[in-house]
Amino acid sequence: MNDTQQHVHWKYVILFVLISYLISAPANLGWLSDTLENFSLPFGLDQFKILLQGIGPFVAGLVLRKLHPNVIDSTPRGKYKSTGWMMLGISVILLTVIGNQNDKGLNPYYWGTLTAIVLSIHAYFEETGWRGYLEHALQPLSEPIRVLLIAVVWYFWHLSFLSGNSIKSEALFFLILLVGTWLLGRLLEQTKSILIVAAFHSVFNLMQWWDLSFTPKIIWLSVLVLVWILLMTFQKKKHKIEG
Repeated sequence: MNDTQQHVHWKYVILFVLISYLISAPANLGWLSDTLENFSLPFGLDQFKILLQGIGPFVAGLVLRKLHPNVIDSTPRGKYKSTGWMMLGISVILLTVIGNQNDKGLNPYYWGTLTAIVLSIHAYFEETGWRGYLEHALQPLSEPIRVLLIAVVWYFWHLSFLSGNSIKSEALFFLILLVGTWLLGRLLEQTKSILIVAAFHSVFNLMQWWDLSFTPKIIWLSVLVLVWILLMTFQKKKHKIEG
């Protein structure tokens, strides 16, 4: 991405990892659960509490993008300007129309709107770090090594292995992160946009948090991704004409 970068500055990479892990660890370990349960927000806004999990990579990404700016080759909007915002907006519209069931007695369409907004922000928080900084910082490495290192850092950041999950489920989770790292890295290289990458990241979040049966969920998310791809294709052609 940045052709002038000759080698990895490991001191910055290590600092990024430490900041990401230390800030997010209390939330990822569940240490804040009791405190958060006692701090109730009205109108279903409790959903926003999960953003505490993603705040680590976000802060680390912002700090290291300032400390180590010469390796950065992306911006929130990237090459296609408003495309990322449009993609996330489409996601919000979809969940508002389809809705998201809940056990809080709230309107499912309202809850769907909140879910889409929260998961989009959460994905953006994470991607500000993983792709917005770490992908750039490790660019001098070969792609297989870079993808593997980012996936390993991303996996251990989640601390899911401390939750008593089976080895099989953890192996599957790591494989998903590995493939996701490769796909999102390629996407960042093409678009230079953290928002666009965050939109695709949010699909993985929706698989977990959208309370919809499996088959309809897969169908709607496939439609969502297809619409995004068509939008990106249109914007790419428009960019070439204007460029």
